[in-house]
Amino acid sequence: MDIVEACDIISIEMRLPVLNRLETYLAIREINLQAVAIMMTGYRQVIAGLVEEALRNHAYACLHEPLDIEELLRLVEEIGERKRKAGSGGSGRILSATSVNLREAR
Repeated sequence: MDIVEACDIISIEMRLPVLNRLETYLAIREINLQAVAIMMTGYRQVIAGLVEEALRNHAYACLHEPLDIEELLRLVEEIGERKRKAGSGGSGRILSATSVNLREAR
């Protein structure tokens, strides 16, 4: 099992240095449809279109910097509760795609 398949929640910084962040998210969805993605960005206007597209493609939420840790924790708890109610349980693992290279993660 690869690292992306083993995760329940994936956080994605929308300004990664190599890949288009929407492409990153869509690649993760191909590997693990059960993972839930929380997008994060400090570039609200610059990448608004990418964030909207990710949300249309089932990203769970987008948080804007400065990051509100309480909001992030609330989202993680909410996602965990939904997974428990759905009976999917999950591994409880969270992957941060701020530095992960998807080619290496597979």
